Amino acid sequence: MLGGPLPGRPLELSWVTRRWQDVRQRGAPNPRPRGARRIATGVLDGHAVLMAASASDVQAWDLGTRERLPIVLDHGDHDVTALAAVSRGEDLVAVTGCADGSVHSWDVRTGRRLGPPITAAQRGMTPPSPCLPRDNVVEVLAAVVLDDRFVALAGGWWRRVELWDLETAQRLETVLDDDDRVGDAFLHGIETLTAAVVGGRPVAVTGGPEPSRVWDLRTGGGFVPSPQTGPLPPLPVADVRAAALTVVDGRPVAVTGDAEGDVRRWDLRTGQEAGPPLRGHAGAVNSVAVAVVDGRPVAVTGGDDSTVRLWDVATGEETSAPFRVHCGKIEQVAIARIAEEPVAISLSEGDLRVWNVRGGPSAPAAAGSGSTVRRLATAMVDGEPVVVVSAGDHVASGWRPEVRIHDLRWEGEVWACDLRTGRPRPLRLAGVGDAMTIATVGEEPVVVAGVGGGAAGAWSLRTGRRVASLSAGGGDARAAAATVVDGRAVVLTLHAKSIRMADLSTGELLKETPLGELWGFDLACVTVDGRPLAVTLAVPDREDGPQTQVWDLRSLSVDGVLGDDFWVVYLDAFAVASPTGDPVVIMNDGDGDGAIRAWDLRTGEPGPPLPGPVADPATAEAFGWDGETRIGNATAIAADPGSDTLAVAVESGAVLLWDGPGRRPYAGVVFPLPPRALAWGPGGELVVGFGRDVAVLHRS
Repeated sequence: MLGGPLPGRPLELSWVTRRWQDVRQRGAPNPRPRGARRIATGVLDGHAVLMAASASDVQAWDLGTRERLPIVLDHGDHDVTALAAVSRGEDLVAVTGCADGSVHSWDVRTGRRLGPPITAAQRGMTPPSPCLPRDNVVEVLAAVVLDDRFVALAGGWWRRVELWDLETAQRLETVLDDDDRVGDAFLHGIETLTAAVVGGRPVAVTGGPEPSRVWDLRTGGGFVPSPQTGPLPPLPVADVRAAALTVVDGRPVAVTGDAEGDVRRWDLRTGQEAGPPLRGHAGAVNSVAVAVVDGRPVAVTGGDDSTVRLWDVATGEETSAPFRVHCGKIEQVAIARIAEEPVAISLSEGDLRVWNVRGGPSAPAAAGSGSTVRRLATAMVDGEPVVVVSAGDHVASGWRPEVRIHDLRWEGEVWACDLRTGRPRPLRLAGVGDAMTIATVGEEPVVVAGVGGGAAGAWSLRTGRRVASLSAGGGDARAAAATVVDGRAVVLTLHAKSIRMADLSTGELLKETPLGELWGFDLACVTVDGRPLAVTLAVPDREDGPQTQVWDLRSLSVDGVLGDDFWVVYLDAFAVASPTGDPVVIMNDGDGDGAIRAWDLRTGEPGPPLPGPVADPATAEAFGWDGETRIGNATAIAADPGSDTLAVAVESGAVLLWDGPGRRPYAGVVFPLPPRALAWGPGGELVVGFGRDVAVLHRS
């Protein structure tokens, strides 16, 4: 849970980018349904509620407080394939469809069933055959209040949509079918279904490979705009993937999204388009949701191009720049209100995000990819604090003797944003590996990053332009660090089988040393008694644990090995610091129990392990701590250069702080994913990268 407290002085969460954009308050759980497949929103006791369906259950969250409601809608062995919600007065009902053809209804307040399940047999479904395994699956689902009854509309690959009274589990006489009342168009292969009461009339829209149809739910026939006209003919658009209903200037309007990426508006009085198509999506539009914002109808759309777009339905204009932080196609969007503020929720491959519909993301957001945040660095640029983020995915996520995968494949990018506001900076480098560090070329603050083929470069943090190129070679860089050797600014890059030093201003290769039987992994620089040193983490070819070597940078040769007689089997993170004035390397202990130890860089000897947190029994049990040292394996370590404070992130998701090696941690925040990157900002802020997100923490 994001913001879970630990004993001691608290940390204040300033802002979080990307996932759950509007998280502001500290101490509230972060709703993060794992494996969410479908979402729906509603209002219960004046609070916006988000419901998320996973494989076999549905859970609900209060969107304002981020608290999970004490209900679980358990479907047993049934696979949930569709989800809808409908309100009547103070009641909120969730409706679910399953792979076996059954339909279920639930009172969200109590978590109890509203009525008996509607079985596939009741619906006249025959057991699925090997040739038609999806014959029974409820693919599309909608719910409305019709004549003060909760009514569900269920459809799939069959040729009709049925209407059911949810409280009695009785089928209504009304059926949306391909009979004479709607012409000779077949209703099959349904890909979208929506229903609403528009202008006092219950209306449904269906779409799929065939032209879409608009239905009157009272008669089951085609929607009749007025007594003087007949039923609307099929809408002249096929491959509709999404639809929603709203009112524009008193006229009922259907908003559809299709496989070509077009968003269209249909005047349901005439059956004609209410303006030109709204274009912007680069792929199919998979979901549409509508709401009234500041008196104007607004549509939210999500598509295969991983973007969420906002449209003014009346004018056809986009109301803000598209949101582009999902890494997969947008599967579903929904709209709710949090404290009268309209928000959109988007779902992509189980990744849920909340957006402020009125003014863009409701918390500052850094532009970036959907890759995991791997490294963070901070700098001052023209008096403004800047954070640089490196994101990439790799084949081997950990180094173990039994997992001997050393050939990393880096696919990521580097970007920068303002540390105070989260607003993007000009820097945006695509296709950049995990090697990244901050330096200065002349008077220019730069980020040095590794690119393919062993090449590296320096980009200005002011303009984002490339200001220097470093010689290629050595294979892709896994880590980089900048320092000064004998008055010359240099950059070190660690590669799979070598370590290289180059002049930062000219790009000239100064030295290169092979790693022998080791495979490079991580790198840091430090000056000890006037001597420029580097510390590297590498993995041997033989069946041993990782090695931490100390390098003399004047000769670029190994000056010593930390833990030569002490196996460091589970070393996933290390940092160089001077918490007591003495230079030390902070890293995992050797027995893999999560203890952290400081190794003296002058003597190469290990110091005592840092004591673990003192936790209440519930917290200790939840995170596997024994109250002493077992805090989970470290995933990232950072030392604040302006104080003696050390930050350590662990696999349990916690970030802990120490004031010194002999003291217990005094504060902590628990994140929903294990943080993989830490950095201290110029003002003492702690920047945390977890999953695809970045958080900034301030001491309160």
